[in-house]
Amino acid sequence: MMNNHPVGFDMTLGTPLSWPRIVEHLQYIKAHGIDQFIALYHRVRGRERDQLRWGDEIKYTIVKFDDEHKKVRVSLRAKDLLDALMASEDVNRSLGEENRSLWRPEFAAYMVEGTPGTPYGGLMSCFNIVEYNMRLRYDDVSALLRPNESLLSISFPALGAPNFTDPPAVPRPTHPDSVGRSVFYPDEAIYSGHPRFHNLVRNIRGRRCEKVAINVPVFRDKNTPSPFIETFEDAEASRAALPDHIYMDHMGFGMGLCCLQMTFHAVNEMEARWLYDQLTSITPIMVALSAATPIFRSYLSDVDSRWPIISASVDDRTPFERGLVSSASDGYSKFNAIPKSRYDSTDCYIYPCSAQYNDIQLQYDEQLYQRLIAGSVDEHLARHIAHMFIRDPLQVFEERIKQDDQKSTEHFETIQSSNWMNMRFKPPPPDDPNIGWRVEFRPTEVQLTHFENAAYCCFLVLLTRMIVSNRLTFLIPISLVTENMQRAVRRDAISTQKLYFRKTLAYLHTPEGKPCPEGRPPAEPEPYGNNVAEISIDEIVNGNTDFPGLVPLMLQFLNSADVNAYTRCTINQYLSFIQKRARGEIWTTAKWMREFVHQHQTYEKDSHVPDECIYDMMKKMDSISRGEHCEKLLGDFKKKTEQTELTRLLLSINPKRWICNDIMYDLFRLLDRPQLGLKLALFSPRFNALVNKHFNGKAELTIWRTITICKDNGRSKPELLVHGKSEGFPLPDHLLHNKIRFNDLQIWYIDDSVITFLRANQQIWNRSGTKLELDIEENPQIWDAFSREIWPIFEQNIRHLSFSNGHYLDNLRRHTSPTVLTDFNIISIRSENLLPDSIADDGPNATAGQALSKWLNTPTKDGQPKQLSCYDLSESPNIHWIINFKKVFFDANTSSASYIIRIGFFESTEIEPFEFINERTNEMLTFTAEEDNRWVLKRCQIGETIQWEDKISDNLNNIKFELYDDCIGPLSSPKAGQNNAKDPLEMNAGPSEEQKKK
Repeated sequence: MMNNHPVGFDMTLGTPLSWPRIVEHLQYIKAHGIDQFIALYHRVRGRERDQLRWGDEIKYTIVKFDDEHKKVRVSLRAKDLLDALMASEDVNRSLGEENRSLWRPEFAAYMVEGTPGTPYGGLMSCFNIVEYNMRLRYDDVSALLRPNESLLSISFPALGAPNFTDPPAVPRPTHPDSVGRSVFYPDEAIYSGHPRFHNLVRNIRGRRCEKVAINVPVFRDKNTPSPFIETFEDAEASRAALPDHIYMDHMGFGMGLCCLQMTFHAVNEMEARWLYDQLTSITPIMVALSAATPIFRSYLSDVDSRWPIISASVDDRTPFERGLVSSASDGYSKFNAIPKSRYDSTDCYIYPCSAQYNDIQLQYDEQLYQRLIAGSVDEHLARHIAHMFIRDPLQVFEERIKQDDQKSTEHFETIQSSNWMNMRFKPPPPDDPNIGWRVEFRPTEVQLTHFENAAYCCFLVLLTRMIVSNRLTFLIPISLVTENMQRAVRRDAISTQKLYFRKTLAYLHTPEGKPCPEGRPPAEPEPYGNNVAEISIDEIVNGNTDFPGLVPLMLQFLNSADVNAYTRCTINQYLSFIQKRARGEIWTTAKWMREFVHQHQTYEKDSHVPDECIYDMMKKMDSISRGEHCEKLLGDFKKKTEQTELTRLLLSINPKRWICNDIMYDLFRLLDRPQLGLKLALFSPRFNALVNKHFNGKAELTIWRTITICKDNGRSKPELLVHGKSEGFPLPDHLLHNKIRFNDLQIWYIDDSVITFLRANQQIWNRSGTKLELDIEENPQIWDAFSREIWPIFEQNIRHLSFSNGHYLDNLRRHTSPTVLTDFNIISIRSENLLPDSIADDGPNATAGQALSKWLNTPTKDGQPKQLSCYDLSESPNIHWIINFKKVFFDANTSSASYIIRIGFFESTEIEPFEFINERTNEMLTFTAEEDNRWVLKRCQIGETIQWEDKISDNLNNIKFELYDDCIGPLSSPKAGQNNAKDPLEMNAGPSEEQKKK
């Protein structure tokens, strides 16, 4: 969060260098990386009072279900989805509009990463919209998915199993052009939209001098072979695979897994360093609490977390650096026996007072350390930076080796961003004054539901605020953090493991945590051993006789904070969920998955999870992610209260309890613009009086959900229903804001109040234009009411007309005017069971097909090509109109209207594709076949290119009239233009009398 690229993945464009080419520039890049950091540090070290902000990043997996064969695969369509999502972002930016979410590529071709469009602020009330924003992100991608595809916030359990991708891709372990040379993971599964990802795989393998070797202990079940040994034709795999372990050999087995990461803005540098240290000791707790990855390559493992797998998947250490040989011959290995991969837990604290807890013998580049000290970087931070720089850069672009060290931090970031530790300390970027000192919390496993992910986010945010506000310290020796991480990944760690943690609560001002004199640690650090003990995760979260527990501490903190009742309810719900999961009352995702496998009829208790079992499990997980309640995963917690209820609370139905302007104005900071249109504009006339002031009149509020006007059977009055809600709202009796656009407004009932509502808001239909879809019963009374009361409201602004039955055009012409199609500026029509006919006048005796033909050949006012989409499902569709169109084209002496006609379900042996030229009119007429028995007829100027516009109605109001029995209420036929709606500006009287008295 708080930047526009995925953490750790620089999306710079250029020519990526291979590892042998990088070696030539290693010392230059490292030296200049340090100089860049020093230059940046001096510019930003005194930066103070940055706004408290935070954000989350969620990685998602795209899967495709094969229902026929009971198999689920990852869908390699991330690039297609990201092209659409990021294009939408660019459009919004060009219009000066905020994005409600941002989408970026991840390592795998089946993964996408989503973040909120803007970071959350310092208000506690932001917790009310976290889950809501996550759901919006999910919806944004889901709208682009194909049939049988789903988006899941999970790590796919069958990566590397046979035929695990769609489309199918085959590993090529011996092919010289293969990037990963994997036995299991094909190159096609790597994201193809940027060369960085393929190059990272190649360079890790090149630097290591062999493929990565990932060995995860297998879960030993009743029928698991003993020893569990896999055989491979690949010689390197045979050497690297360990007995009783699941073997993997590619970066994708780690970087292709999903997670939840969070970034926190600090007030200044020292607060960021303090948070970095304090949260480091929390990371193992979150790994155990969020455990969600127990299956690899379709085998049950003895770990529940992705952490050791991802650590090994990018382990680029050479044999010398792994301590396997006593000397290095490669020319670049400097440090012998580096104990950890570059993706692992941190090895040092960086706040000055934390130095006494650094009990690991830290390896760092002494020369670069001295360079930092000479640059006035303090020893603690200098040691941390120099330790990161024992790693080499893995990604260098040829065109960007030479940098201005005073302006760029690219060489620093190429090493900093590829040190994938459990915490990351992030200085402000050099080119964005809005971003300050940050820390990133990285190890949390992503959860299946929005509720769970929001709960973990809010838990961590509250923890940071409590630590900073109360100056709490949770430090333990850094070596014990490493030990805790190893315990936290074990199977069912919540129930079976104890972690090292502080026995009692300590504050910075206590003897143990007293301020450092002049920024240095105490000369004689006090012993910490007496205050560290092995305690359960339940005790850490919920407390015991000595330690009060993290959640009880948070609740105490909340009691002293200014938190309204609604927000406190939200927070309590999330914290209670965390408490129950820590107690084991609610299962982790990993435990739920294990139990599902053990209970499945195809599982033979041999540790191998069959395809059908994974298919059924993913189907169930998909249903849960879409809203099906699972008590074992969620207990009695439901998804957070819908935002509509929040709106009702804030905008009380009682007019004597109006919300005054300043409070209403602040609401805009909590909700993104499209959702403001949905949640507020329909139900609050006061919103209309404030929206222009806030957005300077530039907002367009698209209401994306389906809105239905129907009859309330209980009262025989119309009501307004929002899709997905069980109860309706009274039809608004006020003017809606003129910048609203309806994506799907369905009208199933009309009476005087509906007519008044539609007429009162004529400005909306006039401004955006309208797509009108008609599905109206063959009933003269209904058609008469529609043509008399409804059609005149929209006739001047209809741009697209759609008929679900060809007879509807006959009825429309009969009840309005025979020339209705040519009377107005309609540019697009969709019809079913209705094809054009021979070209003729569209008088009273003309058929509906002839009226269509007349409309097609009548130019639009602005010269825009017309579009006709028609589907004829009859066994013998009439094709003679095409012959007539050809004749009219050949006989023409002047150019006609340009048009494009798409005909569906059209099969005929009587006509072939053609292309004709009329030199007198400088026009061409073409008839071509498309897939799925679709044909396209085009008439346009020679050299002109006209394409079918699928999204021609995207910027219009989309309104469907679905009128059947009992759909007409009392109609008194008020005169057109009559408007009894109340002006919201007259209603905007400010605070209620009740508030004024206060």
